[in-house]
Formats: sequence, structure tokens, C-alpha cells
Amino acid sequence: MFPEPPRQFARRLGACTGRVNMWLRWLADPWTLRSDIAGDIGFCVWILQIDGLRVAPFAHHPEGSGHLRALGMTATDWRAWYMGVLGGSPPRRPARPSQTVVAIHSGLPYRTWAGPGAVGTALTELWPRYQRERDVWRQQILRPHGALWHTPREGRRWWRQLRAAGRALPPVTAHLINYPEPLLAAHPPTALVVAAPFATLDWATYAGRVIEGVRQLGAATGGHGDIPG
Repeated sequence: MFPEPPRQFARRLGACTGRVNMWLRWLADPWTLRSDIAGDIGFCVWILQIDGLRVAPFAHHPEGSGHLRALGMTATDWRAWYMGVLGGSPPRRPARPSQTVVAIHSGLPYRTWAGPGAVGTALTELWPRYQRERDVWRQQILRPHGALWHTPREGRRWWRQLRAAGRALPPVTAHLINYPEPLLAAHPPTALVVAAPFATLDWATYAGRVIEGVRQLGAATGGHGDIPG
């Protein structure tokens, strides 16, 4: 005799099999998207806004104090710093089967500044101010029903679209930063910078920009760019 009714046993066996298949699919395809929210790259671009220096594509903010330029910061030095910080945080594989990882930590990007020493000192002094603003932004964005809130169904559809766009890519990091004008910067092979005013940011905007960015990365590296409906 069965220790439980055959139909109940079959349902339970099917559920277990489904979980095993999910793990096997993940192990065979462990692609991830790491979302870095107002992190180190955000600090680099925030510095542009504080000073007023404009470096493409971040050329849509108003004039600032000019203090860092007076100390010797140039567009060339800033871009070298930005690219160094961008390349210093490679995506990591999550410890459990989850396709997206939200990063809410930061390093110390001011330490990687290689330009004039006076600018490096000023960056060090500005870091605590950025941390305070960053913490407020993250609370607003990540709270329940905040800017990035979405339904499980929306999340699953987004993930299918991302995988179709990025199936030939290594794991990707999307850096979400606060900026007055929406823009998207793709840095092959694995980095995106999604800029938007956090006051008006919503899930649809962020999700769409990340998909478009992954498509751009795929096109730049010969990856697949088709997106299903």
C-alpha cells in the first residue's frame, strides 16, 4: 500500500521534480544581473554635479561650485577615475539561485583617484556627505512600494527579456545613479550606467533602460539582442 493516496503522492513528487529542474536550469545557466544602486559610480557622477564639470555623456547638469576644477580636476582625470571605478567591481555569482543581486554596499572610490592630490583630499572630505544622501535615496527606492517595486509577474517577464537580450554575455552590472536627465551608458562587456532623477524614477523606466542597455552590450560584443514580448 501507498503510505499516502496516489494522487497526493504524485503531486508531491511533481513539486519536488520541479524544484530539482529549477536548480539544474540555474546551474546550467547561472547568468546574473547585479544592480548597484547609488554606489561608487554614483559618487563619481555626483562629484561632477557638485563641481559643475561636464564630461560626456554626463553633460546635462547645471554649473556647480567649480571648487574641484580650481584644485586641478580635469575631464581627462575624471574620466580615468570613472573608468577605473567602473572596472573595479566585477559582477559576482550569487550564493543561491536568484537571477538578480541588489548591491547596497560601497567601497571607497575616492582612494582610487590618481589625479592632483588636492582633488583627492577634497573627494575624501566629500565622501561622508555623499553617503548621507545615498542612504536617503536607497531608502526611498528600496522601501515597499518604492520606485523599484514591481509584481512577481512583472519581474518574471523582465527576467525573460533580459536573458533573451544577454544570453551571450557574462554577468552584467547595472549601476543606477541619481542624475537630472535620464541617460544610459553601456560600457562593454559587462557594465551599464542607468541615470535618472530619483524623484521621478519608476520600475518601468528602470526595467526598460536596463533591457536596452543589455541589448547594447550584446550588440557591442556580438551577443544576442532579440527580446520576446
